[in-house]
Amino acid sequence: MVILAADLGGTHSRFALYGERAGALEERAFLDLPSGAHDFAGLLRSVQRQLSGGTEPTGEVDAVSLAAAGAVSGGMIRMTNARYVVDAGVASALFPGARVLLMNDFEAQARGCLAGNGNFLEPLHGDACAVLRNFRSGKEKRPVAVLGAGTGLGAAWLIRDARSGMGVLPSEAGHVPFPFHGREELAFAAFLEERCGTSAATAEQVLSGRGLALLHEYLSGRGDPPAAFTACGGFAGSDCCRLFARFYGRFCRMAAYFLLPCAIVLTGGVAGGSPCLVRHPGFLREFLRQGNTAPRVLEGIPLALNTNSRSGLLGAACAVLEQEDPGTLPGAFPKD
Repeated sequence: MVILAADLGGTHSRFALYGERAGALEERAFLDLPSGAHDFAGLLRSVQRQLSGGTEPTGEVDAVSLAAAGAVSGGMIRMTNARYVVDAGVASALFPGARVLLMNDFEAQARGCLAGNGNFLEPLHGDACAVLRNFRSGKEKRPVAVLGAGTGLGAAWLIRDARSGMGVLPSEAGHVPFPFHGREELAFAAFLEERCGTSAATAEQVLSGRGLALLHEYLSGRGDPPAAFTACGGFAGSDCCRLFARFYGRFCRMAAYFLLPCAIVLTGGVAGGSPCLVRHPGFLREFLRQGNTAPRVLEGIPLALNTNSRSGLLGAACAVLEQEDPGTLPGAFPKD
């Protein structure tokens, strides 16, 4: 079986061609295209041309699995942070005979974080790798939270399913109002609400690439993209890093209290590109913060950073194989 997997975000649209043989996935080709360069049909045509060496479109694809930043509705995903609409009908027309799957991008991220042997997971608190091994084997029944800031903010939960062994609960948790505390934070909240034109800033407006850029602008007065200031030698010790780490830890704490997961895995381009944002001591301190009446459960929830930038692609491919064999877990497949 040949699978074309896509991880479609607001900044990058990534594609990988996988071959499946004897229960293993092998990556045959990889493409990284700017999301704003095409409409959806034009994007897929460009992929066809490049995969076929610029000549005739490839006809070898058996399944097309499309993971995109947005909710699936009526065979389409209206992208949260990109202009095009992901349409299963368009993909079917361009890849005749191929089975087409649509899913939220964090559903694919959740599946992908179980793939491989865990060597791409950096521990931030506790031993998440051991917990995930127990989850894959069925010994651990609690869900796994997969969260990540990138162009937007995504969240999904891996759950144990009595029929198939595993399921994924996608969400739009990035659109909940974000809680700010104290004079320092409320001053930034007022700036953020004015710039975004909203009465209450959402978690995604705070914890995303744009949110990081706005926090830097608020603190420095300079409207630079994140790549221009996160690469500076002193960024890890800056107020920008300190506050963003605190906000990220708070969102993880909120997610932990919602479903009491056995582990939290962080993914996405913000922490992937600048891991100091989650290595900062303020991140873990805020995650573990609790009120006088809160149950003491957070200490036992491990956190890890997923450093594999292609796990969304792998998760999208694994979803095809799980449809073929509902008892199969993506942990049976290598990460590349």
